[in-house]
Amino acid sequence: MNIDEIPFLRDNKWTITPILYFLLLVSVSALFLSINSSDEYIDSRQNEIDGIALNAQFRGDTNALGGYSPQSHEYAIISKILSSNNFRLKSKKSSLQNLSVVSSVYALDHGNKVIGIGYVASNDGDCRKLRAISISQLGEHYMTRNDDSLSEKISWKSEENKFTFRSFLLLNSLDYSLDQNSAVGFFVGQVSGKVNENNIEKLEQTFYGSVYVYAFECYFCDTFLVVSGIGTGSTDYETKDGSIYSYSGWGIQIYGGYQWYFENNVSFTIGLGPSYSSSSKQSENLKSSVDYEKDVEDYVKNRTFQPISSLPLLLVGYTF
Repeated sequence: MNIDEIPFLRDNKWTITPILYFLLLVSVSALFLSINSSDEYIDSRQNEIDGIALNAQFRGDTNALGGYSPQSHEYAIISKILSSNNFRLKSKKSSLQNLSVVSSVYALDHGNKVIGIGYVASNDGDCRKLRAISISQLGEHYMTRNDDSLSEKISWKSEENKFTFRSFLLLNSLDYSLDQNSAVGFFVGQVSGKVNENNIEKLEQTFYGSVYVYAFECYFCDTFLVVSGIGTGSTDYETKDGSIYSYSGWGIQIYGGYQWYFENNVSFTIGLGPSYSSSSKQSENLKSSVDYEKDVEDYVKNRTFQPISSLPLLLVGYTF
């Protein structure tokens, strides 16, 4: 079946295509979350970790739990958070997000009341992921670095941070984090510049679409990532006689890059990658008897596939 034979699909295919792509990303992400639903996730509305609730009476056997002595680095740091050193610090292995070596910790007063709960990790990888989880799930985090047994420690509060706005002059995007490694979103942009090829003086391009991001380490930390996007848009090519040739179509970009994430929730992302586009002429506004249609058509065809996209990924972001 040729979609051009269906008037509605033919007239709206440049809008329908990115929407369908976005829905596909949402469906795949929902399937991923469903498969991994057995993992334990932090919830800002649930004051409980591994079945032990904050401000509740601990009913289990404290001897069955591990613990930290008052002389340990962990005890010293958590005592600063609680502004007290009149408690016992217990712990046990946690299954949080399937991280490798993460313990849930519980501060118990002398009446076995739970006065503090949290997580502790002692290796760089898990600490970075804990930091990302705290930012994405619960907002503010507090972290210190130590060269001894405790690499980082985190406490958190406030509302969820799920959105990241990214911008750098030509492109603006907003994405929503699905979990600690992935996000979906949309982008809009406008590009104009000189061409000076094939009798084309300059071009002006507007575009919008949807995007999927996968971060290898964690979405809210320093990490390598892959960004894929599909969008639609239009481009006006101005030839040297002032004529305008207007094209519209769709395109796909895949970037590999790196993100630097700072403690004030600001990030900087760079990346390069291939792109593919398909477009056709919609109209022309001729200013002379010279016909540059073939020159413009050749230029567009030569840029259908680019091993390295002429529009690199270069964005400053803020998570909120």
